[in-house]
Amino acid sequence: GGFRYVSPDEARESLTGANTKKALVAVILDHKRKGMGSVGMYGAGIVTFALNKLAKLGSAERGPVGEDRRSFYAAANALFARAHKLLGSLTPRGISSVLHSGAILSRNDTTLFVSLAKRAVSEGILGNFTTQGMSNLLWSFGKLGLRHNESTSAILQLCTYVDSQPPASNLSVANFNAMDIANCMSGLGSLGIDEDATPLIATLLEAANKPEMLTAFSEVLLSQ
Repeated sequence: GGFRYVSPDEARESLTGANTKKALVAVILDHKRKGMGSVGMYGAGIVTFALNKLAKLGSAERGPVGEDRRSFYAAANALFARAHKLLGSLTPRGISSVLHSGAILSRNDTTLFVSLAKRAVSEGILGNFTTQGMSNLLWSFGKLGLRHNESTSAILQLCTYVDSQPPASNLSVANFNAMDIANCMSGLGSLGIDEDATPLIATLLEAANKPEMLTAFSEVLLSQ
C-alpha cells in the first residue's frame, strides 16, 4: 500500500533538498510513516541535521498556523523523541546541536534537556566540546530556562571545567571569541548564575575587557 524502504542516504538527500519549512516538515512526516526508513531509524547525525534545519527554517519563516502548526510540531516531536533515544550516541557536537535547536524552537522537554546536561559532563564527552559548542550549550541552557537541580549541577561542572583549562587547551577562555563570551554570559545570566556560583564569570569578564576583545564586540553582543 505505497510502502517503500528509505535508506539513510535517501533520507539525508531528501532532507537536504527541502528548502522551506513546509517542505521539510512534509519530508520528516513522510519518513515517520515509512517503517524501516522512518524517523525512528534516523541515526544521530541525521537527527541533528534535521533538527538544525527545522530550527533554522522555523525561526526564519513566519510561524505556522492551523494544520501547518500541527504538522510542524508533529515533525519536531518525532525528531526530539528520536534524539532522546539516541542520547548515548550523541557526540559533543550533537548534544550542543540538539539543545540549541530546542532553545531556538522554545521546546518544553525538561527530561530530555536534563539528560543532555548530564551527558555533556560525562566521561569522554566533557573535554571534547569546541569553544563554539560550549558557548552554544550555555546559551541554550539559559534560553531554555533550565533550572532543574541536576542540570544546574551539570552546568556548574561545565563552568568549573572550562575555567580550569590552561591557555593551550582548546576550551580555554583565552581561545573564546567575542560571540563565545557573549553567549556564555547571556546563558549564565539568564539562569541567575553569578560570580559567587562560579569563577568562570570573572574569567569571562576579564577576557571581555581586553582591548583587542572590546573592539570585536558588536552592539548586539555587548547587549548580551
